[in-house]
Amino acid sequence: MQQMNLITVCYENILSLSLKTNRTALTKAPLMTKYSDVFQGTGKFEEPYKLIVESDSVPVVHPSRPVPLALKEDLKEELDRLEAEGILKPVI
Repeated sequence: MQQMNLITVCYENILSLSLKTNRTALTKAPLMTKYSDVFQGTGKFEEPYKLIVESDSVPVVHPSRPVPLALKEDLKEELDRLEAEGILKPVI
């Protein structure tokens, strides 16, 4: 396309990256050590949390998504476990 003059490549606008760096690959272990306070507990707020939404936002209700029959029992067990730990509460 360049030889036919259909496009012109502006090489000065292309960012060049050097792949030769002294950085090591990011792995799970150093992150868990560095940010250990973040990776403890369930992440549940101890006190009620207030969400502030814009006054002109419109609430939307979506239908529940179907769960495959083979997964229903596992899902029920997980939801019961999360409810027992106080992470979820049933909505009536």
